[in-house]
Amino acid sequence: MRIYIISVLLFFAIYVTGIDSFGQMKVKILEPPSEVSSITDEILTTKLTKEEISTYIRTFIRATKPLGNVKIKQIVDNMQFEKMYIERSNPDRKVIIIPMNEVYFSQNIDLNMPKPLQYVLIFETESEGISRADFLQFYPEDKTLEKMPKNAFKDCYYDVKTQINGVYTLINFRDQFQFELTIKNGKRVKARYWESKEIVNANNLVYCKEWTLITDLLSYEGEGSIKTTKQPLGKSYTECPPGYTCDVR
Repeated sequence: MRIYIISVLLFFAIYVTGIDSFGQMKVKILEPPSEVSSITDEILTTKLTKEEISTYIRTFIRATKPLGNVKIKQIVDNMQFEKMYIERSNPDRKVIIIPMNEVYFSQNIDLNMPKPLQYVLIFETESEGISRADFLQFYPEDKTLEKMPKNAFKDCYYDVKTQINGVYTLINFRDQFQFELTIKNGKRVKARYWESKEIVNANNLVYCKEWTLITDLLSYEGEGSIKTTKQPLGKSYTECPPGYTCDVR
């Protein structure tokens, strides 16, 4: 079943047009809201414990996904709960921000750039408890930046604004790339994400996927425009394109 959700993520809105059997999101860039309200400074707390957060992340473990399970364990083992803090992501939702140890186990790290800042983001509402969790890597343009500044996540998730230049990469807990966003001078200038097409056999059963890397170059002249390029990545029988080590679908 295809699901349709509008969500503000990482300084820009994305339209999630589907989540396939590979666990891969399909997204479309949307414009941020033209007007946003500010949230006054407030003291935020959570009743969630370290054990509850760790247990939630472990719910993504699957008996048929041994490689992904290793990544989930590495994430849980390297969360710095003693440095955890909370910001507001919207009027009804908080984001619990958990820095990671300087241990770089993801295959999605860009080796041509300095090591990224890494965070687990836990989204919590009063009514639902944990509503979502993300694994975020941030490559700051400012190489001296050792941690995200105050209200950085409030600014990106709620106010849809930031002055922190760099590259933001969202990865799921099984170490599958979800999307990447480049910010320059407070503007979103480039977004990248994978798309996949099912390849079926003579019995109309899916046996592999054909992958494409989509790059959207964003322009804000006039009403804004998007220039899209598509790079074929090949076919695979796993949850990722060729060249990545992922579980068989």
